Amino acid sequence: MRTIIDRLPRGTLYVFLAIGLILSISPAVKAIASGAKTVTPTTLYTALLISDSYGVLACSVTNVSASGHIVSMDLIDDFGIARNVASQMPVAPSETLHLGILGANSFYCKITVDGPASDVRAEELLADCTPTDPQNPQCTQATAAVAIAY
Repeated sequence: MRTIIDRLPRGTLYVFLAIGLILSISPAVKAIASGAKTVTPTTLYTALLISDSYGVLACSVTNVSASGHIVSMDLIDDFGIARNVASQMPVAPSETLHLGILGANSFYCKITVDGPASDVRAEELLADCTPTDPQNPQCTQATAAVAIAY
């Protein structure tokens, strides 16, 4: 039984193979020719911090590089569920992105940056807050901090 490939005129198969090869490598050639860099995202994690019921847990990430980055941050509870998320946020050089949650019990931060870990400084802060006014809690200085990505 002859296949469709057997029915092609001699040399036609080589033309199809050549076209397929050119089409498959053309995106890579274009990226190299345009000077585009392949960016490997870096994911960083803090330790789990535990707060009382009136605490505030917050993540902060500062871009310490000379170029802008896209950063995502997740506040994840001890069950592995993301409770507060900032997705794909542009962070300019020397700017800081903050994300927090009031009344947290235990959380850790997951930070993803579109570049090397050395381009950011990130931390998770635990602040004690008094419950006198739920709309405007009075928080003291952070009582614990975990710095990452140095």
